[in-house]
Amino acid sequence: MHLPPTTRETPWSDYPRRSSARSSTATPAAPSRVVHGDSHPGNVLWTAEGPLWGDWEDAHLAPLEWDLACLVAPGRLRGDDFGWGEAALAAHGGAYDPQRLDACVHARAAQGAAYMAHLLPADADLRSALAFRVEWLRAGG
Repeated sequence: MHLPPTTRETPWSDYPRRSSARSSTATPAAPSRVVHGDSHPGNVLWTAEGPLWGDWEDAHLAPLEWDLACLVAPGRLRGDDFGWGEAALAAHGGAYDPQRLDACVHARAAQGAAYMAHLLPADADLRSALAFRVEWLRAGG
């Protein structure tokens, strides 16, 4: 596959791949289960019967910590979720591995950076958001 030069030649092109590899080896194998894959407040549908998850195209088998990471990553990366993610994590109430959660937050940031790098040729406005994620990943999260 040939990538356009603007994507292939950026200084951050290989950071998402290397970061994902680091995250996947950070903790021992975990039991997999079906996860939503993109669990953030924008995918919660509020109904008369209570909240329901929508937008299931990212569902896959992964450790529980992946969905928990999707909840807390925006706050841990940018600090702009007004504490919602950490409150949701506290309300979860179930057992989870904090080290695996941190690795999944790192992987989630790398996933977002890879997606932004892919979209960058068509949307130059993503450049600053991508640069922020890359710097966060470089700093070790």
